[in-house]
Amino acid sequence: MFCLAALGFFKLRIYLTDFLIWFIVINIHNRIYPALTGGDYLLNQLLFFNIFISGKYILKNDWKNQIKKCLHNLGVFAIMTQICLVYFFSALAKLHDENWLNGTAVLMTSQVDHFSLPIISNNAARFTFLLVFLNYLVLFYQVLFPIVIWIKKIKKTFIVIGILMHLYIAFVMGLVSFGLIMILPYIYFWPEKKK
Repeated sequence: MFCLAALGFFKLRIYLTDFLIWFIVINIHNRIYPALTGGDYLLNQLLFFNIFISGKYILKNDWKNQIKKCLHNLGVFAIMTQICLVYFFSALAKLHDENWLNGTAVLMTSQVDHFSLPIISNNAARFTFLLVFLNYLVLFYQVLFPIVIWIKKIKKTFIVIGILMHLYIAFVMGLVSFGLIMILPYIYFWPEKKK
């Protein structure tokens, strides 16, 4: 209620819709929490930070617009930081898992019918080399993400690799919501067009 009162006081009603969407989604997720994936929990965070992101700018330089710009920038920064933390902690967990370190995690997952398309699970042993390569690619990607994503020269290539990785997770492993939710924040990392 305090947030709604503050929004009304500063005449920031444009944030009210985003707040209500976040509030409704988080309540739905509280009801169905056993069926949620990490992507759903991440979605909760992204929707919260989205409350502060403005879709348009007014060129006036008064204090209200300065607050809007500040909130917008904080929202974008929070989303970018959240994604870096997700990759950092995911990599940290994988670095303590024997299956990821010896290169068999993706292979083992590919052999489980529940997590792979039948054509993949039935033929996983044939593509052992490729799956071991994917295992280490995922591991290196997640370890390097919080650092490499800030290097402009390789940022686009790095993001494309991440998009392909999450499309694999979404449509081959069947974790559609997780894979697609992880792709969404890449919008904030995509390099700006040079003018």
